[in-house]
Amino acid sequence: MPVPPARETPSPSTQGQTSGVSAKPADEVVTHTGVQSIDDLYALAAQSKDVFQGGVTSIAEATGGQAMFRPGDGLKRRNRAQEKIDRDDPEIGAKRVLDVLGGTILYGSRTDVENALPEI
Repeated sequence: MPVPPARETPSPSTQGQTSGVSAKPADEVVTHTGVQSIDDLYALAAQSKDVFQGGVTSIAEATGGQAMFRPGDGLKRRNRAQEKIDRDDPEIGAKRVLDVLGGTILYGSRTDVENALPEI
């Protein structure tokens, strides 16, 4: 089953941007839109992977860092996501797992990080 594209509820600071999660006030739970099951979640993550990793890599290259991603297919292991769903909030389920795709940018020093922050 195709997963509809994720949309963000715009706020003044995010108007015109999309991230795949609903913008909520700090005291509310942030959830994915268009995700009803763990299968939907992984389909959306796989569909978004190349764009996400390309963006992280571009930022890393532009700021003198090194992009790093999860080994293998780049996604969180499915059993770890299921554990998180079961532990955190089974009623909201897969909508609440926000880190199936993840990336890290490594820098050589704290100064390098501080210099990169305005670009990130």
